[in-house]
Amino acid sequence: LTPSNKWKARMLSDALSSDDIAITKIAVENSNLALLASDTDTPQKSFLKNELAGTYARYLIEEGLFTGKQLSAVINQANDLSHSLYKDFSIDLSDYKDPLKSQEDTQFYTGFVSIEGQEYIQFGFLAAAKKREDDSRQYFGETDLRLFDLSVLVSLEEEPDIKLDEFNLYSVSSLMPWDTMTGGISGSFNLGARTHFNEELERGSALDISGGIGFSYQLLKDVLAYSLLNAGYGLRAGKSYIYTEPEIGFVVHEVFDMKSIVSLHHIWNQDKSGDAYLKFDFNQSLYVNDSFGFFIGYERAWKDSVNNERFDMRLKYYF
Repeated sequence: LTPSNKWKARMLSDALSSDDIAITKIAVENSNLALLASDTDTPQKSFLKNELAGTYARYLIEEGLFTGKQLSAVINQANDLSHSLYKDFSIDLSDYKDPLKSQEDTQFYTGFVSIEGQEYIQFGFLAAAKKREDDSRQYFGETDLRLFDLSVLVSLEEEPDIKLDEFNLYSVSSLMPWDTMTGGISGSFNLGARTHFNEELERGSALDISGGIGFSYQLLKDVLAYSLLNAGYGLRAGKSYIYTEPEIGFVVHEVFDMKSIVSLHHIWNQDKSGDAYLKFDFNQSLYVNDSFGFFIGYERAWKDSVNNERFDMRLKYYF
C-alpha cells in the first residue's frame, strides 16, 4: 500500500526536529532545496529531509496550494537525489502506525455505575467502530467513530428498573494535532440521544444533534491538548432548544498501556433553562490486551451550590 502524501508528511515529520521541518517547509515553498544542506546532518537525516521535501511538494499540489509547474523543479530534484545520493536508503513502516493493527471494531461492555447515590449495572453494545477512550496509538490523533452505540442502565433497587443511558446513531470526532506542514482541524458531530441537564441539574435523555470545531496541539509526544467550540440542538420533555458547549481537554498516553482523558465543558441552555453550568469529565483506560479493556470514569456537573456526580467502572470486550 502507498500512503497518502499527507500521511507520509506527518510520518516523516515525527522523525525530524521542529527546526528541520521549518527549514524543509521554507525550502519547498521557495523552490530551493539547497537550503536543506547542513554540514552537521547525518546521511540519514539528509535523506529524511529530502523525502519530506518531495512529499510536501506533492501534498501542496494535491491541495491546490501550488501548481505542478511551480514545484516541478523541487520534485525533480528530490527524485534525482533519492535515485543517486540516497539510493541505498529506504523507509521501513513495519513498526509504524497502522490502523489495521488497532482493536476490533465491535464492542460489548458492562460495568457498575453510580449516579447521585443510585447504583446500576450498565450494559452496552457498539456495532462499529471505536470510542475516544479506546486505544488510538495506531492513529495520528484521537478519534471517535460510533455507528449504533446503545447503553442501558439496570437499577440495583429491590424493584429493578431499566432506563436508557445513551444512544448514538452516528457519532464522529477527530482530535488531529496541528501540523506545521499539513495543518489540521479538529471537529465532532453527533446524532442520537444523550444526557442533558435541566435547571436543577437533574439528568434526562434528550434527542441531540450537535457538532463542533477546534484545534488540537501535541504538547509532548504523549500529551495532546485540545479545544472545541461545540453547539447543538436538543429536544427533551417537549422542549426544543439550542445550546452551546465549548470544551477544553487533555489526552495523556501513559505507561502500562493506559490513557487518561480530562475535559472541562461550559454548557449553556440545555433543557431550555437559560442557565449555564460546568461539567468535568475524567476517564482512565487500561488496555489489558487486544480483546479486553478496563475503564474508570468520573463526571461532575455543577453550578453555584448544586452539583450532580456520576462514577462508573466498565469492562469492555472487542470482537
